[in-house]
Amino acid sequence: MKKFLLLLSLACTFVACEDIQDNSPAFQANLDDVLYRALDTRTTVADDGSTAIVGATTDQNISLLLAALQTGTFELNIGNGHQAIYEDAEGQIYSTENGGSGVVNITSRGSSGGNDFLSGNFTFTAILPGIDTVTVSRGLLYQVPVVSGVIEDPEDPSLDGAFVAEIDGNLFDPSTVVAATTDTSITISGALGDDTIQLIIPLTSASGTQTIPGEGFNAIYFISGAEEPAVSGTITIFEHDMTAQSISGTFNFATENHQISLGQFNVDY
Repeated sequence: MKKFLLLLSLACTFVACEDIQDNSPAFQANLDDVLYRALDTRTTVADDGSTAIVGATTDQNISLLLAALQTGTFELNIGNGHQAIYEDAEGQIYSTENGGSGVVNITSRGSSGGNDFLSGNFTFTAILPGIDTVTVSRGLLYQVPVVSGVIEDPEDPSLDGAFVAEIDGNLFDPSTVVAATTDTSITISGALGDDTIQLIIPLTSASGTQTIPGEGFNAIYFISGAEEPAVSGTITIFEHDMTAQSISGTFNFATENHQISLGQFNVDY
């Protein structure tokens, strides 16, 4: 099942790339000798201290899962509470827990403007049992923002895919993602507590950008039961495979009282 997390703007950060821009968070590496540059990166710390450092593109995801957030070296060996996961564009999960190995070095932590961040580096080999192996080298973390929240199981079957956004500048990372269809539309809903963001997309949509509301496209923000429809915004479809029943894209919209930005979805319906 395809699940990709989070969206933010990043800059390239090491040799063979452009120079790091000041104060720009970055997560990148060589993925089987091909540059992997995340479009979004964030560190989520759960209530029990477990930590997920995630770098996502539009169709791939690398997650570094650590038992605790602290500076130091974390060996990615089976059963020690630390692992790395790579999810490819088809939703296949490669993991160091399947006989791979690696290391994550958290070299520094800091804060700026009231926001915490971390920097470091990583490398690992992850395995899709019986099928393939992926090698991730020269991984670099630079000023990755740290937030509190719930860490999703990358193989959680209760989710129809990935759905994330920011609401008024605050991360909205749903605990439930549901994609359903009618005769004419796909409805994608991401819910967290009493809040839900819902997108409505025509069932036969092709790749491209559409303004909302209009032409069968719409978006609604439900906050504590109150409905706030989009008054302006866009939905961009990156890919829509009607045979495989999967769709991915981005969205931004404004309601009367709120701004929803940096939205991303990649779901099966």
